[in-house]
Amino acid sequence: MDQSAVEFLGFLALAVVLPVVVVLLLARPIRTPLAALVFVLGGSAALAAVAGGLYGVGLKLALPRPEISWWVLWILGGAFGGIAGLGCGALRAVELVRRRGKAPDAEAGAAPDRLQLRWVVLVAVVVLNVAGMEAVVWVDQHTQTLTDQRAAGVNADNFQRIQVGMSAEEVNGIFGVPPGDYRRPPGFLMVGPGHIPWNEAARGGRLAIWSVPRCHAEVLYDRNDCVAGKYWHDEEAKQ
Repeated sequence: MDQSAVEFLGFLALAVVLPVVVVLLLARPIRTPLAALVFVLGGSAALAAVAGGLYGVGLKLALPRPEISWWVLWILGGAFGGIAGLGCGALRAVELVRRRGKAPDAEAGAAPDRLQLRWVVLVAVVVLNVAGMEAVVWVDQHTQTLTDQRAAGVNADNFQRIQVGMSAEEVNGIFGVPPGDYRRPPGFLMVGPGHIPWNEAARGGRLAIWSVPRCHAEVLYDRNDCVAGKYWHDEEAKQ
């Protein structure tokens, strides 16, 4: 599992699952089904958005030269948290409606049901977020366009023309544009030091990233701003 996948799983756990579980615990005293649904939905989206922002800021502070936009994680946290909150809030509302229909003497046997419901809720959080993630990926792959038509030069053929030792100006000339995110709407930004090993030659250098729909290119420069390594990622080739 590469670093970007680990970071995304960390985002899912800390910025989505944990906030939703916290909101579910806070919602326990609420006994009105509609109020519980609204509280879990709104609280999950709000807390997940805050956690997503903090997660992005934490990555930016903790990792060397991270390519990350914290506000994107803020939006994604709120979206995924809202999806999970909707499912968990609906389950909570159904539980309250069912409990209203039970006789008072049936409360003694409710503990096993509550334990079972907690497992259902946790599974629902995971399933809903995986579904949400897949939906976001599918939408990105089918709706993203270029913000600058010159970025069409960021492709596999031109990437193969880049050679170790080339200057940054030569690389920009091959791709036709400087490093940047040329996707509309923007998608996930790669975080961390990238996929290219940082050897001694690259010490004091920098990582440049070009993001286009379904692909991104990484070029590692040394301290003299000459190519020390490169990496190409194609989402369609991974499928």
